[in-house]
Amino acid sequence: MIETSEFLAKISRDKFLPYHIREQARQLLRHYPTPKAVRLAGRCEAVRQDQI
Repeated sequence: MIETSEFLAKISRDKFLPYHIREQARQLLRHYPTPKAVRLAGRCEAVRQDQI
């Protein structure tokens, strides 16, 4: 997931791509979890698994 987020960010900044492609990448990123949120969710899941 983190790599996908970075990929979308890279696409959104690539001036060689058409505007509509860059804009779509920006729109997708708005609804995509940040790398920090993904890592936090992973840590929370690991703690939860330890408690079971």
